[in-house]
Amino acid sequence: MTEIKRVGVLSLAKMIGLIYTVIGFILWLFMGCFMLIGVLANPTGTPAESMFMLCFVCFMPFLYGVMGFIGGAIIAGLYNLVAGKIGGIEVELAPAAEPEILMKPEKSD
Repeated sequence: MTEIKRVGVLSLAKMIGLIYTVIGFILWLFMGCFMLIGVLANPTGTPAESMFMLCFVCFMPFLYGVMGFIGGAIIAGLYNLVAGKIGGIEVELAPAAEPEILMKPEKSD
């Protein structure tokens, strides 16, 4: 067994931030459609309300990414703190298999 003693804070924060940004874009597709339907269905709303909703929906994926980055940094820092006290996560690693190179035999006449 191999133990993960430390996690790179910036590395984990970037990875989780990117994942959350992708999730934000997926949610943006659905929320954008529903908000557009809501704006079109409510003709009594002011243009300022419509613009606010549109700006919020466009800004949301980036907000998700920033919050994921901050959350990932906090989680990595907490993991490093706790792993230093009680030990890290144990994982079993196997060596990567070497790709087999298949060569065609030469034809002899």
